[in-house]
Amino acid sequence: MRAVSTLGMIAGSMAVLWVVASATDGNTTAGEAVLDPAGLSPATYRMSSVKAQTSCNVAKSRGHGGVAVLEPEPGCEQVLPGVTRAAVWRERSDGSVEFEARDGEALVAFSVADGVAYESFAPREALITLTEIE
Repeated sequence: MRAVSTLGMIAGSMAVLWVVASATDGNTTAGEAVLDPAGLSPATYRMSSVKAQTSCNVAKSRGHGGVAVLEPEPGCEQVLPGVTRAAVWRERSDGSVEFEARDGEALVAFSVADGVAYESFAPREALITLTEIE
């Protein structure tokens, strides 16, 4: 019985390591994004639309390998319709950030900006900014 218990613990540990490793390989889907095991509190960003003249908060977990769990407030629909489907924050090697739906669809993309943390470049219809709230 003790051997079965030990094997179960080893298998569980291997599964956790596989999930963490898959989050850092650049091919992680939204459903595979993992929270930081240290349980650090999320960062909060203010997402603002110049066109809609409104803003909302977006919470981002401390992720791994540029992938983090993302939670936009329901009011973010007023900033950019459809953005509340976003579930993943993905940082690219060029410093840009994409908000992705659970199926991997890119919903909005941001580049590093001067004066605010990020400015959107896709979709092109509206300028959206992200500023980290301290």
